[in-house]
Amino acid sequence: MKHYIYIALAALALISCNKKKTTPKAEETPTPAVETTVDYKAPEYLSPDLAMQELGGQVRSMVFTALECDAQGNLPEGVGFDTEQAIYFEYDTNGKFTKGYAFSGDDKGPKMIRDEKGRVVQLERMIAEMNFTYINKFTYNDDGTLASDEVEGLEHKGKTVNTYTDGVLTSAVATGAGEGMTYTTKSTFKVIAVDAHGNWTKRLSTNVTEQGPDDGSGKVTETDTSYGLEMRQITYYK
Repeated sequence: MKHYIYIALAALALISCNKKKTTPKAEETPTPAVETTVDYKAPEYLSPDLAMQELGGQVRSMVFTALECDAQGNLPEGVGFDTEQAIYFEYDTNGKFTKGYAFSGDDKGPKMIRDEKGRVVQLERMIAEMNFTYINKFTYNDDGTLASDEVEGLEHKGKTVNTYTDGVLTSAVATGAGEGMTYTTKSTFKVIAVDAHGNWTKRLSTNVTEQGPDDGSGKVTETDTSYGLEMRQITYYK
């Protein structure tokens, strides 16, 4: 089993109800990556919700997807940005998250708990058919970026801790257990494309996962290296 660590996957829990799915006109449509790096600096964040997703400027919408790729960020032939398999976010002019949806828009969204600074610190999603509440807990750095994401699932618990350099995400370590196995995934990130507003639109991750039986032995039975390409289409108010 592979575990891919993408900072924006914390956003999966932020999806709220939207009856009609529309595809925003993007400022830039991501294309297959090349083995290069770009001059990327952390943007200034106008709101806690935008900081959580590392979005600078007056963002109207963001469409996110992550796909498995090779070590250079190249996608398999015939695979590209698929709006039918993406996560959608929309914001008001003050940068507050207003709605989001994945795939169909039928999800009613979780209960959102914010702290005194307006940051989302906990999400609670009731899964009625399982009589279970799925919980995400978040902590933040002083600049508003996501420091950690702790998950309490039905058959899985885990925590991801992020590391930033000058405000830019450079690595993450995820630990967790589920289905009788424990895992540790160490990921490193490289921005490979930036739009005219200074937001990244493509980011490559290298992920090394060690896993073994959940029996307290700490034994590693499998090590796997994988690569992921995160892509974002972003539109702005101005």
